Amino acid sequence: MNAALRTIATRHDSAIRGMVTPNYTLRAATPAMHPALWREYLRGAENAYTRYGCAAALDYERVVGGEETVMFFVVLDNSQQVVGGLRVQPRFAAAAQTHALEEWAGQPGQVHLVNAIEERMDGGIVEVKTAWTDERSPIAKEVVGQLSRLGLPIMEMCGVDHMMATAADHVLKRWTSGGGRVDPSVPATPFPDERYRTQLMWWERA
Repeated sequence: MNAALRTIATRHDSAIRGMVTPNYTLRAATPAMHPALWREYLRGAENAYTRYGCAAALDYERVVGGEETVMFFVVLDNSQQVVGGLRVQPRFAAAAQTHALEEWAGQPGQVHLVNAIEERMDGGIVEVKTAWTDERSPIAKEVVGQLSRLGLPIMEMCGVDHMMATAADHVLKRWTSGGGRVDPSVPATPFPDERYRTQLMWWERA
């Protein structure tokens, strides 16, 4: 799978390329090259976040323009409906670029968050955001598994050694199944509100 995905989503692609399985198709693209698919992905994300009562965490108005997204992945079922996806932000030039600083704002763990990021800057870091799955889909478990396994392909495509994401307790198990590890050095934060415990996760290439 890694070789098949390695050249996906360059800014010069004239078509979306991806991976086809019996139950779904995985595709990758950029917002600029494929705006209709980008909007469909964001609509699905908005619906999913709303069902969990945390639509504010999506930060839709900030994200919709696509400027903060270097590529995005979607999973389409056999009826060509988007049933899940995630987006990748550009490689960090500084720890201050991460949205996670806002998630840990006012929390004692923010210092630990910055330290964890700065320790990995030399190897390169990208951040994955806005991951979602339509839990109503009959292939929801397959979609979760596929998205969770994208860590290594994304790091290879972006030329970095580290990928980070933040996730609430109720989805941590999904991401750890694909190689993600919770960072124990960074205390959880109540984001987007007190109902949630959001934690920092890493995928390591090196």
